[in-house]
Amino acid sequence: MDVFTIREERGTVNGLRITMVGDLKNGRTVHSLVHLLSLYSIGELNYVSPESLRMPRGIFDEMEKKGVPQKEYTDLDDVIERTDVLYVTRIQKERFTSEEEYNKVLKKVNCT
Repeated sequence: MDVFTIREERGTVNGLRITMVGDLKNGRTVHSLVHLLSLYSIGELNYVSPESLRMPRGIFDEMEKKGVPQKEYTDLDDVIERTDVLYVTRIQKERFTSEEEYNKVLKKVNCT
């Protein structure tokens, strides 16, 4: 459905610079979306998250082997101007052992 929406809104998926923000470590939707996007000629995939929630290395490496251009960031401001599509997934509070740990990680991603 996400790729359908991108195609409907942008006319194509090919050549787009897509930025994913949030919990990239645990988010099943971003994992499956990255795999699907690898079937297109993506301009670039950008990942924005705190270090502790970054895209799993296995997925990153798999996309690299497929020739998908990708970069990692910890601050959305570093990539927003070069973004055609912004895909935001929430930081999953239930994944943290304490409110303090959650708030600490949440502040690391500049999404405002």
